[in-house]
Amino acid sequence: MSKNNTEGSVAIWLGTFKTEEELFQYMKIHYEHDDERSIDSQFEKDFGLEYYDRDLVEFSRNANEENTLKDLLKGASYLESYIESIDDDAPVEHNVIIRIYDYEYAGERAAAEWEGNSLSFFRNIEYTKSVDLSWMGL
Repeated sequence: MSKNNTEGSVAIWLGTFKTEEELFQYMKIHYEHDDERSIDSQFEKDFGLEYYDRDLVEFSRNANEENTLKDLLKGASYLESYIESIDDDAPVEHNVIIRIYDYEYAGERAAAEWEGNSLSFFRNIEYTKSVDLSWMGL
């Protein structure tokens, strides 16, 4: 199992999901009714993920039939710090992107399929955390 918390690294997966609802179900973490213990999402099970900050996960599905990596990354946190490492504007056959910040995936499993949807590990990218405090007058 992965124990690869690495500040300054974002692990990225690309995939194709039929609907946004199916993506949400795939990413959904279930909780026991009587306590705070959680049951791993299908995503975590498929890629053997543990010991990472679930608050640092972003995922989205683009409804467009043709996308580029930059299209899929639109709206991503800290994007300005790593967009230059994504220099490919070529179309990709994916409509889903998942990012885990401060995590470096060791690649134990390269790809997974779930209910007719597919997901593959893309790569780890270095990024820099920056916070815009200009709205505070700082």
